[in-house]
Amino acid sequence: MGTTIVFVFEAILKIFAFGFLVNGNWSYLRQTWNQLDFLIIIFSLLSIGPVSEKFKTIKVFRILRSMRLISKNEQLKVAVRALFYAIPNVANITIIMLLFFLIFGVIAVSYFKGKFFYCTSPHEDLEPFLRSKWDCLNSGGDWLNRFYTFDDSVSALLVFFVTSTAAGWSDLMMLCATST
Repeated sequence: MGTTIVFVFEAILKIFAFGFLVNGNWSYLRQTWNQLDFLIIIFSLLSIGPVSEKFKTIKVFRILRSMRLISKNEQLKVAVRALFYAIPNVANITIIMLLFFLIFGVIAVSYFKGKFFYCTSPHEDLEPFLRSKWDCLNSGGDWLNRFYTFDDSVSALLVFFVTSTAAGWSDLMMLCATST
């Protein structure tokens, strides 16, 4: 509530100094960052009032308050502009990466489809010898599939995404190497 009061007071001072909309190029709502500030103020005031009890999503817009920091610092403005200019190039690289994942996913499905199943047997001493579904089921075990598999292209894309983030890639590599 205190920060909202400070935001409103700052906006009122700027409106008195520059005008609201029709006082030329320096009017309050003619500046992009001031439009963002005004939007933040509106959502802050709405989140305080009784409307926020009916619409909980209004409180999510409080995250916009961090954008005020950017509006006050010229170096951060330059960094944000550079980020927005880089987004199309990042999107192009993402599309190329997804195409490579799809190509290798199709290859991986052809080699590893159905090979990541394992047996959970009540006889722990027999588990290394239970390599087929029928051996597992005959010993009273359960024939289960792992979470990350190459059983279809979507699962393969998920596996390649996980390995590209370098999280758990060694476990997946060992599963591929020891698959039967």
